[in-house]
Amino acid sequence: MTKVYIPQCDPSMKQFVKQNFRTLDDGVEFYKKYALACGFDIRHGTKRKSYDGSCITLKYIFCNKEGVKHAADMDIPGDIKKQHTVSFRVDCKARIVFKFVGLDGYMVTKFVEAHSHTLVPEAYRYFMKMNSKLDVGHQKFVMDCAKANIGAMRSYKMMKIFAGSYSSIGCSSVQVKNFSRDLKAYVIGADAQMIIDKLYRKRELCSTFYFEFEVDESDHLKSLFWADPIARINFCAFGDVVSFDATYSTNKYNMIFAPFTTKDNHGKCVTLVAALMTGESIESYAWVFKQFKKCMIHEPAVLITDQDPTIKVAFKQVFQHTRHRLCMLHIMSKITEKWSDIMNTFTLVDESWFISMYNIREMWIPAYFRDLKMGGLFMTTSPSESENSFFRMHMSQHSNLLQFFMYFESTLDSQRHNQAKLNNQDLSCCSDFRTLLQFEKHALMVYTRSIFNQLQDDIERACYSFHLTHITEDELSCLYQVDDCTNGIFNVKYDKVAKDIVYSCKRFVMIGLLCCHVFFAFKDLKFESIPQKYIVSRWTKQTLFSTGHVVADDVLLSCAAIYENRFTLYDIVSEFYSCLSMDDGDLDRSNSLLQAIRDVKDSFKSGGNSDYNGHGKKRLFEEYNESSMPEQVNIKSPVPVKTKGSDNRIKSDKEKNMEKMKKPLRKCSACGEKCHRDARNCPGKK
Repeated sequence: MTKVYIPQCDPSMKQFVKQNFRTLDDGVEFYKKYALACGFDIRHGTKRKSYDGSCITLKYIFCNKEGVKHAADMDIPGDIKKQHTVSFRVDCKARIVFKFVGLDGYMVTKFVEAHSHTLVPEAYRYFMKMNSKLDVGHQKFVMDCAKANIGAMRSYKMMKIFAGSYSSIGCSSVQVKNFSRDLKAYVIGADAQMIIDKLYRKRELCSTFYFEFEVDESDHLKSLFWADPIARINFCAFGDVVSFDATYSTNKYNMIFAPFTTKDNHGKCVTLVAALMTGESIESYAWVFKQFKKCMIHEPAVLITDQDPTIKVAFKQVFQHTRHRLCMLHIMSKITEKWSDIMNTFTLVDESWFISMYNIREMWIPAYFRDLKMGGLFMTTSPSESENSFFRMHMSQHSNLLQFFMYFESTLDSQRHNQAKLNNQDLSCCSDFRTLLQFEKHALMVYTRSIFNQLQDDIERACYSFHLTHITEDELSCLYQVDDCTNGIFNVKYDKVAKDIVYSCKRFVMIGLLCCHVFFAFKDLKFESIPQKYIVSRWTKQTLFSTGHVVADDVLLSCAAIYENRFTLYDIVSEFYSCLSMDDGDLDRSNSLLQAIRDVKDSFKSGGNSDYNGHGKKRLFEEYNESSMPEQVNIKSPVPVKTKGSDNRIKSDKEKNMEKMKKPLRKCSACGEKCHRDARNCPGKK
């Protein structure tokens, strides 16, 4: 005889036959509470409707373990391996049936209380499906974590930290992973259209926001270029020398991410604009360069890139007044390898790489940029590579375009926050002076802190480490020959009439900062301050108060309503945690806080703002993506890109065997023979 289990609970929670409920929902909710108290899950079963479909006339609610495992789910005998799955169905007969009886609502016509399985103990009831629900709070938390590129499982572990234990979370890790999956799947096939719509809205909000895109003959997104107002302002202030370098693995389409980077007045990297491309052809790079030129009105003085020949051709097609400079880091990294080849083969004259480098020497040797204004600011694409590495830390190769743009903006906000932090420090910074020279104090007042630190080292060297080898002075000029005890003797000539300084190292021309040799002359000439003509604005604190930054503030003010709403949300969270910290473990206080929150929630529901007005996940997904699903998709998602470089060649069996024979023999632990296999692949193993 089958053993039965009778649930034990408060008698007032049990249903009985002919019990009436005003609505079907009331009856189902009553049975749910009974099931939770007893320790079993429920499952909705058969329902019947009236002829016109306006009313449910019959409704079955079963125990979750009702029914049996289907034959198709059984393990198949033989050699075919099948994944072992657990079935919880044991043909339990516990159930309840509700029948519509007219004006009296719904009546219980059948109630089977006995179960054919053990009920869930109190300690494990948080695993029950009715106790495991991914509510709006969980979903919002997962979305906020996703915005910071935090995955589903790490989000679940963070929930545990906030809740105190896994049993207090209220949902399962599978539910979190499924929600994260649905979040990504929501925009499949429409993310290109949605990102373009999002950029259009940004331009409507701010007319100085710039973007352009390009599609192929099949309407797939091909290229995308964008720049916000602050980026364009940064170019006006710091865009004399720009680095350009592409990077990969930032989105699931393998679109090439190509930002333009420079250095700000603190010497830190600043991202100016960015582009996404589906190819690395001449046409792709030329399109990006044209958009950059159109966006920024004028060309930079120098553009530094790697040795990609397609970039070289595209550069010549677009830029007329910009000097193209090759990254020295890439060239110098090949010197050792190429030099070794030459020494081994003694074919110095025929070495094509050295010949090609000599032919383009004016594009990478620093001496050719000595007379170009700011030509020596940086000689490699290391600012771009540094920024690319920084971006990749915050991005994922599995991201769709909306997620990519979200991560890009988040990373850009972090960069600008650090820049604003340095700007704020410069407003009230002070320093210990190393000399008694007045122009050292003047340098602190004029330059940013990071630049002043560099100049202070030079001033100290000029004051204590240099010595004068010769001086020639007349009524018109004064010529100094300065020995810096490191690099030799340098000439510094001061024109007394024009108040100009001419010196041989040309540091001011190359990077916009005076050198230590000039400071030595300043000391001898008893200068009180650095002449204004030798102060480049891009390194000064005054850059903060330029017209451009006032415009940037106006742009931010146009979004004041959005920021004010965010600050209000932050205040709500702050006040909530303040209340939690003040309960001191008092259960009555905690219950009082919980009831107050529920009262506010009920008031929102009564005002017509119930759980996202029934839109469920759709509204959450649109809030996360900051874009609604378009009614019509005119711009299709990009075709996955195959970037430069060849795939691994498919090797033949013969080649694989030859490579295997070159490997040393190993002893098989199963048969004891020395061979190229191990115990897992041993044919003698039973």
